Amino acid sequence: MKNYEIRVFFHVKAKERSRSMKKRLADLLEYARALHEPENLFAGRQLARNFSPPDSILVFFHDFTASAPNSHGRHTLVIPFDAMTYYLGGRRLDLEPGGVLYVPPYETRFLHPGSAGFRRLFITFDGDPGQKYLPEPGYYTPGERVRGLLDEFLAAYEKGTAEETACRLLCFLEQLSEGAAAARPGARLPQGVEKTLARIESDLSVPLDIKSLAENAGLSEGRLRTLFREHVGISLGRFVAGKKLDYARYCLLNTEMPLADIAAGCGFANVFVFGSFFKRETGTPPFRFRVQNRKKTALGD
Repeated sequence: MKNYEIRVFFHVKAKERSRSMKKRLADLLEYARALHEPENLFAGRQLARNFSPPDSILVFFHDFTASAPNSHGRHTLVIPFDAMTYYLGGRRLDLEPGGVLYVPPYETRFLHPGSAGFRRLFITFDGDPGQKYLPEPGYYTPGERVRGLLDEFLAAYEKGTAEETACRLLCFLEQLSEGAAAARPGARLPQGVEKTLARIESDLSVPLDIKSLAENAGLSEGRLRTLFREHVGISLGRFVAGKKLDYARYCLLNTEMPLADIAAGCGFANVFVFGSFFKRETGTPPFRFRVQNRKKTALGD
């Protein structure tokens, strides 16, 4: 393109921008003229007294599933990249790639180990309950406009301020339920399986043998085993072992609890039985596991 053509091109673009600006100003003037004079020039639209924007926002990726149901005090958004089955408060939800699952604080959730994949993006944040911008708990299929708001939030999270990030997330949450398909209700877990999960989740130190769990669920041992594997995706024994292992790992890495106390918290008769279990599951005795992994953390690995 010659210099003359370049000058003409930019001249035309400048005229287009000028016309566009004049049009926006004309529209704004029309809007302004239609406004009514406020009765009080010192009091305007106020936020609700309990209003709180999303805070302490985190975005991260997981491609694995926990060995047991969990819950915590943060709001959670889950965006799957694979087809997967979640249980939310005991209800089954079949998620497809690109959907959005909203989980409120302290709601028990569990990703089925038999799902086709586990790749998913998490957005978690703090915020008072009952905020009007929060969607109803459940699964949503957002449209293009809402997906655009998600992109804007993620861009702000990467490069924007904390304030901009919170505002972008608030807009996304507010529009999620309005611009998406309604949350899909799912079938509940069988009552016996729900009772078993609740018993395991509540206290690992109590007897969790199949006989005790079956009595608590009101089922025969064989029926409980069958239902549990069918709906949770792994055997009851492996599920309990995984839950105890998760608890033991957490205590070893994040607390100064003596091994005997950790063993008791996992329901083992003594530290020797616990040590044998932990070494069988991880290949490392618990004391060595604690020392080795804390060294890695201290070195920044």
